[in-house]
Amino acid sequence: MKEVVIGVLGPEDSVERSLEVIDKLEGIRAYPYSYENTEDVKSIIEQHRYKVDQWLFSGPYPYSYAIDTGVITSEEGAYATLHGSSLLSVLLNIFIDFGYMVDQISLDTIGEEHLNSEQLQVIQFHQVSQGQYYEPHEKIVEFHQQKYDQGDTAVAVTCIHAVYRKLKARGVPVYRVVPSEISIQLALDYLKQRAYTHSYQKKQFVILGVDVIYPSAVAEGFVPYQTQHQELDLHRAILKMSEQVNGSMVKIGGGKYFIYSTRGDVDIFLQEHSIRERIDQMAAQSGLDIRVGIGYGHTVLEADEHLQVAFGYAGEPEYDRIVLVNEEKEVLSVSQQNFPMLTQQRIADEDWLERLNELSINPTQLSRIYALIHHYEKDELTAQELAHWLQRSERNARRILVDLEEVGLAKIVGEESGQRGRPKKVYQILNPS
Repeated sequence: MKEVVIGVLGPEDSVERSLEVIDKLEGIRAYPYSYENTEDVKSIIEQHRYKVDQWLFSGPYPYSYAIDTGVITSEEGAYATLHGSSLLSVLLNIFIDFGYMVDQISLDTIGEEHLNSEQLQVIQFHQVSQGQYYEPHEKIVEFHQQKYDQGDTAVAVTCIHAVYRKLKARGVPVYRVVPSEISIQLALDYLKQRAYTHSYQKKQFVILGVDVIYPSAVAEGFVPYQTQHQELDLHRAILKMSEQVNGSMVKIGGGKYFIYSTRGDVDIFLQEHSIRERIDQMAAQSGLDIRVGIGYGHTVLEADEHLQVAFGYAGEPEYDRIVLVNEEKEVLSVSQQNFPMLTQQRIADEDWLERLNELSINPTQLSRIYALIHHYEKDELTAQELAHWLQRSERNARRILVDLEEVGLAKIVGEESGQRGRPKKVYQILNPS
């Protein structure tokens, strides 16, 4: 199994705590990213996401902020839980410091559903209405301050570093909940397994099938020359699509065309292109009525079985003419399926932007290269492979690699032999320092 790269996000002390746990685990490499304010999460992820398989957040508050701003999806990260032993540890410290059981406490971030244990029933928690969802921390600070000033509470308990700092500065008795070692380890185990699952899914088999629906006369065996010319136009369009998904096209006969590829390649195509528009163009240009099925599977046989099921539903009233059947045997119109976004890098460093301007590479192009490296889990490639990724000529791709080498973003690590002609240079793409 490949090493899983985890981006660790949180206040400095929480990040250090997570790194201590990661040091004890195998198969995980961490990139630490600490911040002072939760709002920094968005820019951190945008600048560094191309390096990371999954994100570990210090708690639900920064995680919710990342979800709410759309910078990640729920499939790209998780957080270490703060209820349970983490909260009980704080309550024990309050008891030790006060010398008695404080029974009026203001609390944020931890939802009411996590406060039902018998040990906590003697305490009345005054909770911020937002629960574990993101709200500006200034509003949460004012909630704790108000409860304390009114005499409703004797102490505040927060899970947010910025809130803790501000209440501390105001003289409000405040304690902070930080993730326990076991909660961090459980979150890491979850992220590791999900990263393996995503990696495996990209390598699953996919068969994309295009089926010509002939008039009855053609179906009985007579194929007019006009229809054969129309099929040639369709054949060229499908061949182009096959090239774009790095697939192999086979004409089965009877107007059926199959493209064999992998989920990683097909998902990129479906995410970046409107397949409905593409199929409509194929039908309009060829003048043929067609339907499309997409079958995912753990094996080629399973993908083929799912493709046949998809063909059976394509064109039915409750579906459009493009139907997908995934590895869970779910039958979906292609519009109902969410396809993973490429993890684009945002290049903001002025020095790098200036160096790129001197070359033939623009920041958007470089961002895409890093995104594809992350997607395919491959940082060593030839000009031929890069040309396919970028849908450019091999000559253009070779010039890009030479330019990347010139600015220190690539280096030659070997040659690919075994083919006719001169050996192809193999480049390793490096992260900006």
